[in-house]
Amino acid sequence: MSVRVTYFLLVALLNFFTLANANNNDNTFPFTTVVDILSDNVEFSTFLRKVQRNGYVPYLNELQNFTLLAPVNSAFLANGKDDDTIFDIENYLLHDLILETSSTDGILVISESVKFPFVFENLQDEGAAPIINGVSIVDPDLKPNFQNATVQGISGFIKTPPGPLGLLADLDATNLYSSGEYVTFQYIKKLATQCYTIFEELAQNNTLLIPADNTFYEYFNKIEINYLLDYFNQMKNVRQQVQESWQWDRMKFLKSTITKSIIGGTIKEGIQGYNLNKEPILFKSANVTSIMVNNSSISTDSNLVFDNGLAHSFKMLDLVSNIIEFDAEKYLHGLNNSKFVQELYFRDLQHLIGKQTAENANITIFVPDPSTNDDTTFTKSMILYHFVNEHIWLENLGSSNTHLFKSYFCSSNKRLGGNCQMLKISSTVDGFRINEKVKILNPKPYKIGNTLIYTISEDVSLPGDLLLSLPPFYHCSISLDFMRQLNLLNLAPNHKGYTIFLPCFDAWNVMDLNLAYLERNISAINIMIKNYILNDLFYSNNLSYANVKTTNFLGQNLTVSARSNVDTSKIVELDLDTFDTPFKVESGMDILFDKGVIHPLRDISFPKELNITLIDLIKTTQSGDFLDMIEKFDDLRSIVSGDAAFSIMVPTRASLFREGINLNSTSLKDFLETHFILGNSTRNLLQCNGQITTKSGKHLTCQEMSRENYLLKFQDINDHELRILRKGCSTINNDSCIFLIDRPISLKWFEQEKYYLKLPGVAIGVGIMLGALLTSALCFVLILPIGKRYRSKRDDIGSSSQALLARGSENTVQYDSTDNVGNLGAPSSSEMGFDTSYSSNTNRMPINVSQDSRNII
Repeated sequence: MSVRVTYFLLVALLNFFTLANANNNDNTFPFTTVVDILSDNVEFSTFLRKVQRNGYVPYLNELQNFTLLAPVNSAFLANGKDDDTIFDIENYLLHDLILETSSTDGILVISESVKFPFVFENLQDEGAAPIINGVSIVDPDLKPNFQNATVQGISGFIKTPPGPLGLLADLDATNLYSSGEYVTFQYIKKLATQCYTIFEELAQNNTLLIPADNTFYEYFNKIEINYLLDYFNQMKNVRQQVQESWQWDRMKFLKSTITKSIIGGTIKEGIQGYNLNKEPILFKSANVTSIMVNNSSISTDSNLVFDNGLAHSFKMLDLVSNIIEFDAEKYLHGLNNSKFVQELYFRDLQHLIGKQTAENANITIFVPDPSTNDDTTFTKSMILYHFVNEHIWLENLGSSNTHLFKSYFCSSNKRLGGNCQMLKISSTVDGFRINEKVKILNPKPYKIGNTLIYTISEDVSLPGDLLLSLPPFYHCSISLDFMRQLNLLNLAPNHKGYTIFLPCFDAWNVMDLNLAYLERNISAINIMIKNYILNDLFYSNNLSYANVKTTNFLGQNLTVSARSNVDTSKIVELDLDTFDTPFKVESGMDILFDKGVIHPLRDISFPKELNITLIDLIKTTQSGDFLDMIEKFDDLRSIVSGDAAFSIMVPTRASLFREGINLNSTSLKDFLETHFILGNSTRNLLQCNGQITTKSGKHLTCQEMSRENYLLKFQDINDHELRILRKGCSTINNDSCIFLIDRPISLKWFEQEKYYLKLPGVAIGVGIMLGALLTSALCFVLILPIGKRYRSKRDDIGSSSQALLARGSENTVQYDSTDNVGNLGAPSSSEMGFDTSYSSNTNRMPINVSQDSRNII
């Protein structure tokens, strides 16, 4: 007889005995099954009806070696009427396992031959009832004698557990863990949801190790979390190559938290498992209910069942800490700069943000904040200008400092000769700015490997042409006008780059006579400006220039050397052997333009080959008459023509006319020597400080009324002042300068004591007049004829006194201090001399009280 026939005979016999037993109601019948146990115990009546209604009685009678979990009647009362259409007997069957609570201690995970995993907990030491999948066993270990099985009466239903994503949602919804601390699982839930299909597949019949959000906070920063979760939803917008790399990292993270096979329950000796990245993981029981992995992370919740696997949750899961190898590219994604990454790949520049580059070089990247730069477009040159080949730590730059850094934009061989365009960072009151325009938003960089990343308010544009690069408030218009006259505003590429020294601010105002000379001499402008342009790049942040060979725009060879100024560290002095004085360049004031660098200067230096003499400067004042006077005397002419160490105060032409000074004036040489200043006093006059000595031995003092507004006085003479209108210096001798003054120096100023000796006589005359008036008043009524004679005498004396007073007031003639080279008209009649300055109310001519009748200056 075959095995199949025998089997069916046994089943038929079993059904017969079961039916007979039911009909006879004989509980002592020797053969029982699990169905008999259900029918014999009234507490299972509701469950048995569901079994019968769904046709599972024959199926249960056929089974061997199994455990039936049977809800008692109270379970139905507590949970409501269950719908028969969704009742599945497999939810209550443990195949190939005869579970006996009396012989099983601890936690047992049942994952073979079951619809979904079951977790049986029998914590006898704690006095708790046995539990399976969260439901208490209230009537344990009921055994039939005709089947190899057990029946476990349970207090509730065994529901089909959720899938892995459902488990994560449930876990996050019930986020109160045993210590009373709220622990959320939003990050891992979001990542798994984004990778839904792959995650469900990976979790199949495996163990999930679920990290809480605390794990992310502990082992990842905000940028890295953004990258892992694709926080800005940019993955779909990047090219396939970038997308695959990004997705691989996310899968690698998930695989690190999924262990092959189902591992849980009580693990006394430890179990070596492997995650889906093929990395070993050691499992142990930390206590009765907790799992520990790799001897470090202890679960907050253990043995959580989902539809085809098991899960353990962890507040801290350190095995994920080193899963992802972050680099600059991944950080840029985390900073919402995926578009910038796209551009790098499009321009074949992705190596600048890759791991290999970061390991071999120190790089600083400046990336625009995408929230304010949605429409930014990049060229290859612009992208390279956002990279610097060194680390820039803003916090170490200090306040009120400016620094230059070499960018990665080095491809302009035609313009910069293969040199890299510089990038300038300045400290301002509101933070740091790039090229004085773009604000750096985070003063502390994001660091990943050897790369630093700063976010900036807007895109960093490459320096433009010369005119666009110069800030208008530097006041360089005079120098730019000279360059315009020479057609130098748009310099042709020289394959080296240009360094332009550009007088700005008030540089030209200090030597405005030199400026006036240049404005009338295009050849001098050509020499001046082209000596200020070098065919190489020299920056203020480099003091290593020592006898560097180069050429100027005239094609002349020269050498350049740099040194720090001893008075201030902010000044770099550049010595050019074509100049006698160094250029004082302010450190960090470099102005970058597309073909090089501009250094704005506050001082004027003249090239050696540019000769501006004292004669040139005197002619520039248009005081040619004064020059004619000088040339009348050989020794004075030699001083001027030889540019000896003398400076000259030159009166305006109009003031000479007013004073009537000409070649025929007496004491002319004495007059001229009073206007010559000794060379060692020139610096004092230029700085308006210290004693100033003339060739005649007279001493002057200088008082600065306002910026570049100087007044001169002679010592011991308080009622005469000179005003300096303009000045300029010879390029041959620094101690030879021309100072245009508003009026000439009169020799009479130094002879005042002689004239004042006559004043007592005038006073006596006035006294006699007053006495005569008093006497005549007393005698008028007595002797009228005598009164007439006294009155006649009084008139004569009065006339003489008035003449003396008029002569004494000659020194009060007013001069127009604004006379300059533009006021060259003939003097008015009131300016021709003393005679015409006499009162217009008299018919008398003034009395000449001078020592002689000659014209004294």
